[in-house]
Amino acid sequence: MRSSGTTRGKGKLRWLLLAVLPAVVSLAGSAVAASSYKAIGSGNLSCGSWTSARTQVQGGGDQSAKWLELTYSDWVLGFLSGVGYAGAANNQDPVQGLDAKAVEAWLDQYCQTHLSRILRMPL
Repeated sequence: MRSSGTTRGKGKLRWLLLAVLPAVVSLAGSAVAASSYKAIGSGNLSCGSWTSARTQVQGGGDQSAKWLELTYSDWVLGFLSGVGYAGAANNQDPVQGLDAKAVEAWLDQYCQTHLSRILRMPL
């Protein structure tokens, strides 16, 4: 039997999917056209890169695979935290009530079916 915490966690992940990117678009897109937005760092890599790094680590990958996975994860978590900070006045915090593992699990699932998608791009 599932606990209410599991149900709430799934609700939060759905909220992440439905609310994060509109929040990002409204916060960043309204001030700057998407074509002029510049991201620096791991956000410029594809979901395929994310999936590959995560798969290597889960399969007992070497230290460089673990470092790469950590770099990707830190970029994603920092980006989403920044969206929450920028949207705090409007109650737009995509990671509120979630932990890093929940965000990573959601991204694992998303990226497995969207390998060519760039991490920083809207879904």
